[in-house]
Amino acid sequence: MIPSKNNEKTSPSYDNVFMQMCNDSLPHLGYKLDKSKPVLYIVTPAFARREQVAELTRLAQTLLHLLCLRFLVDKVKSLMAFLNRNAAIQFILSQSNPPEVVLYFADDDNTYDLRLFEGIRTTKKISMFPVGLVAGSSHSSPILKDGRLVGYSDSWICKRKFPMDMAGFAINIKILAYNPDRVAMPFIPSYEEDGFLKGFNFNREDVEALAENCTKVWVWHTTTIEKSAPTFRFEQSDTNLQSLFTELQNTGLIKKSDDGPHLPQCGIDSVSLVEVVKYPFLRRSQNVLDYL
Repeated sequence: MIPSKNNEKTSPSYDNVFMQMCNDSLPHLGYKLDKSKPVLYIVTPAFARREQVAELTRLAQTLLHLLCLRFLVDKVKSLMAFLNRNAAIQFILSQSNPPEVVLYFADDDNTYDLRLFEGIRTTKKISMFPVGLVAGSSHSSPILKDGRLVGYSDSWICKRKFPMDMAGFAINIKILAYNPDRVAMPFIPSYEEDGFLKGFNFNREDVEALAENCTKVWVWHTTTIEKSAPTFRFEQSDTNLQSLFTELQNTGLIKKSDDGPHLPQCGIDSVSLVEVVKYPFLRRSQNVLDYL
Protein backbone atom coordinates (compact mmCIF):
# COMPACT_ATOMS: atom_id res chain seq x y z
CA MET A 1 0.00 0.00 0.00
CA ILE A 2 1.10 3.60 -0.61
CA PRO A 3 0.92 5.50 2.69
CA SER A 4 -1.44 8.46 2.84
CA LYS A 5 -0.52 11.35 5.10
CA ASN A 6 -3.76 13.30 4.83
CA ASN A 7 -6.26 10.53 5.24
CA GLU A 8 -8.38 10.32 8.37
CA LYS A 9 -9.14 6.89 9.77
CA THR A 10 -12.75 6.00 10.32
CA SER A 11 -11.84 2.89 12.30
CA PRO A 12 -8.63 2.19 14.21
CA SER A 13 -8.67 -1.40 13.02
CA TYR A 14 -8.92 -0.73 9.27
CA ASP A 15 -5.17 -0.56 8.56
CA ASN A 16 -4.57 -3.83 10.37
CA VAL A 17 -7.42 -5.50 8.51
CA PHE A 18 -6.13 -4.42 5.08
CA MET A 19 -2.53 -5.31 5.81
CA GLN A 20 -3.58 -8.72 7.07
CA MET A 21 -5.61 -9.27 3.90
CA CYS A 22 -2.58 -8.38 1.77
CA ASN A 23 -0.24 -10.55 3.82
CA ASP A 24 -2.61 -13.51 3.58
CA SER A 25 -2.47 -13.22 -0.21
CA LEU A 26 1.30 -12.84 -0.60
CA PRO A 27 2.23 -16.55 -0.31
CA HIS A 28 0.15 -17.24 -3.41
CA LEU A 29 2.19 -14.80 -5.52
CA GLY A 30 5.58 -16.53 -5.35
CA TYR A 31 5.16 -18.50 -8.56
CA LYS A 32 3.67 -15.61 -10.51
CA LEU A 33 6.83 -13.58 -11.12
CA ASP A 34 7.93 -13.75 -14.74
CA LYS A 35 10.48 -11.17 -15.86
CA SER A 36 9.79 -11.94 -19.50
CA LYS A 37 6.31 -10.41 -19.20
CA PRO A 38 5.49 -6.70 -18.90
CA VAL A 39 4.54 -5.79 -15.35
CA LEU A 40 1.00 -4.56 -14.72
CA TYR A 41 0.70 -1.74 -12.21
CA ILE A 42 -2.89 -1.71 -10.98
CA VAL A 43 -3.63 1.54 -9.12
CA THR A 44 -6.70 1.62 -6.89
CA PRO A 45 -7.87 4.61 -4.83
CA ALA A 46 -9.90 3.38 -1.86
CA PHE A 47 -11.73 5.50 0.69
CA ALA A 48 -12.80 4.09 4.02
CA ARG A 49 -16.38 2.82 4.21
CA ARG A 50 -17.97 -0.33 5.49
CA GLU A 51 -18.09 -1.94 2.02
CA GLN A 52 -14.36 -1.45 1.42
CA VAL A 53 -13.06 -4.74 2.82
CA ALA A 54 -15.50 -6.70 0.65
CA GLU A 55 -14.62 -4.71 -2.48
CA LEU A 56 -10.86 -4.92 -2.03
CA THR A 57 -11.11 -8.63 -1.29
CA ARG A 58 -13.08 -9.19 -4.50
CA LEU A 59 -10.60 -7.19 -6.57
CA ALA A 60 -7.54 -8.71 -4.92
CA GLN A 61 -8.82 -12.24 -5.44
CA THR A 62 -9.39 -11.43 -9.12
CA LEU A 63 -5.84 -10.13 -9.47
CA LEU A 64 -4.39 -13.24 -7.83
CA HIS A 65 -5.14 -15.06 -11.09
CA LEU A 66 -2.67 -12.87 -12.97
CA LEU A 67 1.08 -13.15 -13.55
CA CYS A 68 3.61 -10.39 -12.93
CA LEU A 69 1.52 -7.71 -11.29
CA ARG A 70 1.85 -4.99 -8.67
CA PHE A 71 -1.27 -3.82 -6.88
CA LEU A 72 -1.04 -0.30 -5.42
CA VAL A 73 -3.80 0.68 -3.02
CA ASP A 74 -4.02 4.05 -1.30
CA LYS A 75 -6.66 5.07 1.21
CA VAL A 76 -7.96 8.55 0.46
CA LYS A 77 -10.98 10.71 1.03
CA SER A 78 -13.71 9.99 -1.49
CA LEU A 79 -13.17 13.13 -3.61
CA MET A 80 -9.36 13.07 -3.53
CA ALA A 81 -8.64 10.02 -5.68
CA PHE A 82 -6.65 12.12 -8.15
CA LEU A 83 -4.01 12.67 -5.46
CA ASN A 84 -3.27 9.00 -5.01
CA ARG A 85 -3.29 8.35 -8.75
CA ASN A 86 -0.67 11.08 -9.11
CA ALA A 87 1.32 9.63 -6.20
CA ALA A 88 1.26 6.22 -7.87
CA ILE A 89 2.47 7.71 -11.15
CA GLN A 90 5.39 9.44 -9.42
CA PHE A 91 6.20 6.24 -7.54
CA ILE A 92 6.39 4.27 -10.79
CA LEU A 93 8.52 6.92 -12.50
CA SER A 94 10.89 7.00 -9.50
CA GLN A 95 11.84 3.33 -9.89
CA SER A 96 15.40 2.89 -11.19
CA ASN A 97 15.63 0.89 -14.40
CA PRO A 98 11.95 0.00 -14.40
CA PRO A 99 10.95 -3.07 -16.40
CA GLU A 100 8.38 -2.99 -19.15
CA VAL A 101 5.38 -1.58 -17.27
CA VAL A 102 1.73 -0.92 -18.12
CA LEU A 103 -0.36 1.31 -15.85
CA TYR A 104 -4.08 0.79 -15.29
CA PHE A 105 -6.45 2.61 -12.92
CA ALA A 106 -8.84 0.06 -11.39
CA ASP A 107 -11.58 1.27 -9.06
CA ASP A 108 -12.20 -1.10 -6.17
CA ASP A 109 -15.92 -1.48 -6.90
CA ASN A 110 -15.58 -2.28 -10.61
CA THR A 111 -15.99 -5.78 -12.07
CA TYR A 112 -13.30 -7.20 -14.34
CA ASP A 113 -13.00 -10.02 -16.86
CA LEU A 114 -9.50 -11.54 -16.66
CA ARG A 115 -9.13 -11.23 -20.42
CA LEU A 116 -8.96 -7.46 -19.97
CA PHE A 117 -5.73 -7.62 -17.95
CA GLU A 118 -3.98 -9.97 -20.35
CA GLY A 119 -5.00 -7.62 -23.14
CA ILE A 120 -3.71 -4.43 -21.53
CA ARG A 121 -0.39 -6.13 -20.78
CA THR A 122 0.40 -5.84 -24.52
CA THR A 123 -0.04 -2.04 -24.53
CA LYS A 124 2.81 -0.33 -26.40
CA LYS A 125 1.67 3.27 -25.88
CA ILE A 126 -2.02 3.56 -25.05
CA SER A 127 -4.83 1.04 -25.31
CA MET A 128 -8.56 1.72 -25.15
CA PHE A 129 -11.63 -0.48 -24.71
CA PRO A 130 -15.34 -0.34 -23.80
CA VAL A 131 -16.64 0.01 -20.25
CA GLY A 132 -20.14 -1.07 -19.25
CA LEU A 133 -22.58 0.52 -16.77
CA VAL A 134 -21.04 3.98 -16.86
CA ALA A 135 -22.68 6.84 -14.94
CA GLY A 136 -26.13 5.30 -14.94
CA SER A 137 -25.97 4.72 -18.70
CA SER A 138 -25.04 1.66 -20.71
CA HIS A 139 -21.42 2.15 -21.74
CA SER A 140 -18.45 4.27 -22.72
CA SER A 141 -16.38 3.18 -25.71
CA PRO A 142 -14.04 4.24 -28.49
CA ILE A 143 -15.58 4.22 -31.98
CA LEU A 144 -13.57 2.41 -34.62
CA LYS A 145 -13.84 2.26 -38.40
CA ASP A 146 -11.67 -0.27 -40.20
CA GLY A 147 -9.74 -0.70 -36.96
CA ARG A 148 -8.96 3.03 -36.67
CA LEU A 149 -10.14 5.36 -33.92
CA VAL A 150 -12.71 7.82 -35.29
CA GLY A 151 -14.59 8.93 -32.17
CA TYR A 152 -16.15 8.06 -28.84
CA SER A 153 -19.51 6.82 -27.62
CA ASP A 154 -20.29 8.17 -24.16
CA SER A 155 -23.38 9.53 -22.42
CA TRP A 156 -21.50 12.66 -21.31
CA ILE A 157 -19.38 14.26 -24.05
CA CYS A 158 -19.46 17.86 -22.76
CA LYS A 159 -16.60 19.32 -24.82
CA ARG A 160 -14.14 16.67 -23.64
CA LYS A 161 -11.43 15.76 -26.14
CA PHE A 162 -11.33 12.28 -24.60
CA PRO A 163 -14.85 11.46 -23.37
CA MET A 164 -13.87 8.24 -21.64
CA ASP A 165 -14.26 6.44 -18.34
CA MET A 166 -11.22 5.99 -16.08
CA ALA A 167 -11.48 2.21 -16.52
CA GLY A 168 -11.41 2.46 -20.32
CA PHE A 169 -7.70 2.90 -21.05
CA ALA A 170 -4.22 1.69 -20.10
CA ILE A 171 -0.86 3.44 -20.53
CA ASN A 172 2.65 2.07 -21.12
CA ILE A 173 5.17 3.63 -18.75
CA LYS A 174 7.27 4.72 -21.73
CA ILE A 175 4.67 7.33 -22.65
CA LEU A 176 4.76 8.52 -19.04
CA ALA A 177 8.55 8.78 -19.05
CA TYR A 178 8.52 10.78 -22.28
CA ASN A 179 6.33 13.45 -20.66
CA PRO A 180 7.36 13.53 -16.96
CA ASP A 181 6.57 17.23 -16.47
CA ARG A 182 3.10 16.93 -17.97
CA VAL A 183 2.05 13.69 -16.34
CA ALA A 184 -0.56 14.56 -13.74
CA MET A 185 -4.24 14.02 -13.17
CA PRO A 186 -6.05 17.31 -12.55
CA PHE A 187 -8.65 17.79 -9.86
CA ILE A 188 -11.52 18.77 -12.11
CA PRO A 189 -14.56 16.62 -11.33
CA SER A 190 -15.62 14.58 -14.38
CA TYR A 191 -12.65 15.89 -16.38
CA GLU A 192 -9.84 13.88 -14.75
CA GLU A 193 -9.53 11.40 -17.64
CA ASP A 194 -9.63 14.15 -20.24
CA GLY A 195 -7.02 16.29 -18.47
CA PHE A 196 -4.76 13.31 -17.88
CA LEU A 197 -4.80 12.07 -21.47
CA LYS A 198 -4.24 15.57 -22.86
CA GLY A 199 -0.83 15.53 -21.19
CA PHE A 200 0.50 12.84 -23.51
CA ASN A 201 1.93 13.16 -26.98
CA PHE A 202 0.05 10.53 -28.96
CA ASN A 203 -2.22 10.46 -31.97
CA ARG A 204 -5.07 8.18 -32.87
CA GLU A 205 -2.79 5.87 -34.85
CA ASP A 206 -1.08 5.05 -31.54
CA VAL A 207 -4.32 3.84 -29.93
CA GLU A 208 -4.52 0.06 -29.59
CA ALA A 209 -8.10 -1.21 -29.58
CA LEU A 210 -8.58 -4.10 -27.15
CA ALA A 211 -11.52 -6.32 -26.20
CA GLU A 212 -11.77 -7.84 -29.67
CA ASN A 213 -11.50 -4.55 -31.51
CA CYS A 214 -13.76 -2.82 -28.96
CA THR A 215 -16.67 -5.18 -29.61
CA LYS A 216 -16.73 -6.74 -26.14
CA VAL A 217 -17.22 -5.38 -22.63
CA TRP A 218 -14.64 -6.78 -20.20
CA VAL A 219 -14.94 -4.18 -17.43
CA TRP A 220 -18.07 -2.86 -15.78
CA HIS A 221 -18.38 0.27 -13.69
CA THR A 222 -20.43 -1.43 -11.01
CA THR A 223 -21.11 0.57 -7.86
CA THR A 224 -21.78 -0.79 -4.41
CA ILE A 225 -24.68 0.90 -2.66
CA GLU A 226 -23.33 2.58 0.43
CA LYS A 227 -25.33 2.30 3.61
CA SER A 228 -24.67 3.37 7.16
CA ALA A 229 -23.57 0.61 9.49
CA PRO A 230 -26.39 -0.54 11.82
CA THR A 231 -25.89 -0.11 15.55
CA PHE A 232 -26.30 -2.98 18.01
CA ARG A 233 -25.42 -3.82 21.57
CA PHE A 234 -24.00 -7.19 22.39
CA GLU A 235 -23.62 -9.05 25.66
CA GLN A 236 -20.75 -11.40 26.42
CA SER A 237 -21.27 -14.79 24.78
CA ASP A 238 -19.63 -18.22 24.83
CA THR A 239 -20.46 -18.74 21.15
CA ASN A 240 -18.71 -17.68 17.95
CA LEU A 241 -20.77 -14.47 18.01
CA GLN A 242 -18.30 -13.02 20.50
CA SER A 243 -15.45 -13.10 17.99
CA LEU A 244 -17.71 -12.46 15.00
CA PHE A 245 -19.13 -9.30 16.59
CA THR A 246 -15.58 -8.00 17.07
CA GLU A 247 -14.74 -8.80 13.43
CA LEU A 248 -17.88 -7.06 12.18
CA GLN A 249 -17.09 -4.05 14.30
CA ASN A 250 -13.43 -3.89 13.24
CA THR A 251 -14.30 -4.04 9.54
CA GLY A 252 -16.98 -1.38 9.80
CA LEU A 253 -20.01 -3.59 9.14
CA ILE A 254 -21.66 -2.71 12.44
CA LYS A 255 -21.29 -0.21 15.26
CA LYS A 256 -21.42 -1.02 18.94
CA SER A 257 -23.76 0.81 21.29
CA ASP A 258 -24.66 0.29 24.93
CA ASP A 259 -28.22 1.46 24.41
CA GLY A 260 -28.97 0.19 20.89
CA PRO A 261 -31.08 -2.87 19.98
CA HIS A 262 -29.71 -6.30 20.78
CA LEU A 263 -28.00 -8.26 18.03
CA PRO A 264 -30.76 -10.39 16.37
CA GLN A 265 -30.45 -14.09 17.14
CA CYS A 266 -32.56 -17.15 17.78
CA GLY A 267 -32.16 -20.85 18.53
CA ILE A 268 -32.43 -23.63 15.95
CA ASP A 269 -35.98 -24.56 16.96
CA SER A 270 -37.36 -21.14 17.79
CA VAL A 271 -37.84 -18.19 15.47
CA SER A 272 -39.51 -15.43 17.38
CA LEU A 273 -42.22 -13.42 15.68
CA VAL A 274 -41.29 -10.58 18.02
CA GLU A 275 -37.77 -10.51 16.61
CA VAL A 276 -39.03 -10.47 13.02
CA VAL A 277 -41.36 -7.57 13.72
CA LYS A 278 -38.74 -5.74 15.79
CA TYR A 279 -36.17 -5.93 12.98
CA PRO A 280 -38.01 -5.24 9.69
CA PHE A 281 -35.00 -6.23 7.57
CA LEU A 282 -35.58 -9.81 8.72
CA ARG A 283 -38.98 -9.74 7.05
CA ARG A 284 -37.90 -11.36 3.78
CA SER A 285 -41.44 -11.88 2.58
CA GLN A 286 -45.01 -12.15 3.76
CA ASN A 287 -44.52 -15.91 3.55
CA VAL A 288 -42.23 -15.76 6.57
CA LEU A 289 -44.93 -14.19 8.70
CA ASP A 290 -47.52 -16.61 7.36
CA TYR A 291 -45.26 -19.51 8.27
CA LEU A 292 -44.73 -18.17 11.78
